[in-house]
Amino acid sequence: MIPEEYERRRQRLEEERRAAHDLVEAGYCLHLQALERLRNGDSGQAAPPLPPPAWAPAPQPPVLPPRRRKAGELFYEIQDALDKVPEVFDRNHICQVIGYEPDRGSLHRALNELLAEGFLVHDTPSNGRIPAKYRKKEAPSPQSDG
Repeated sequence: MIPEEYERRRQRLEEERRAAHDLVEAGYCLHLQALERLRNGDSGQAAPPLPPPAWAPAPQPPVLPPRRRKAGELFYEIQDALDKVPEVFDRNHICQVIGYEPDRGSLHRALNELLAEGFLVHDTPSNGRIPAKYRKKEAPSPQSDG
């Protein structure tokens, strides 16, 4: 490492150390002031919570587990989504329309069921990381007995 780079990094570390020390000191002073107010009885209420420090990451919303679907629900969601996808589509189009990414196996089973029932045909098979492409067909008409 060249001396200029070393010195630049060392100065940056020193600045970060000073900033961290200043934050800790400011927090300590605020806590001490709140404690003094409580001791003197200036306020019958507890001290307000301190704001998060500037270096703290923004709180992230909790990640909820996916809702468990009822039997056949995914099949019907995909069937409804067929009206909103292009004539030739892949799994990514379906996920975009239904608004979530279902379990890979469940999605595969539902698409295979739609293939077997004649709603879809394979346009292009999957190839490595390239998903299979499907083509929409007219809904099969029920056979009438007569």
